Amino acid sequence: MTLEFLGSVPDVDIERVETCCQAAVEGRERFDVTLNAVGAFPNSRRARTLWVGASEGARQLATIASALRRELASNRLRHEDRDFKPHLTIARVRRPMSVKKLLGSDCTVDVSMPVVAVTLFESCIGDGPLRYVELAEFDLRK
Repeated sequence: MTLEFLGSVPDVDIERVETCCQAAVEGRERFDVTLNAVGAFPNSRRARTLWVGASEGARQLATIASALRRELASNRLRHEDRDFKPHLTIARVRRPMSVKKLLGSDCTVDVSMPVVAVTLFESCIGDGPLRYVELAEFDLRK
């Protein structure tokens, strides 16, 4: 689940991003998140991304995302300028397609899991599939 997409970050700024992440989770407790509704971005008629949205735990995720955005802004680091929507991306498609039949009128799941840390990843684009490399992990309080 992405709390904040940073795009390309110069190596010299990685340590500052890590400091922002640490500050954003400081003092925050672990919690559970429940994934329920299934949807598509930008919409089910021209889907590029399929996702599962968070219900329980959405408020805590939004609080951490907001704190992270504030930390990044105060450190003059680039951040997204759009509303945070807590979701887990489950698929991407190369060309927009309709998924209305796939999603139906009542497509839901019921998956719960604990959130115990926030992890900073680097997206590695190159030959082969996209890879994610863990740079740092920031534990939430027990």
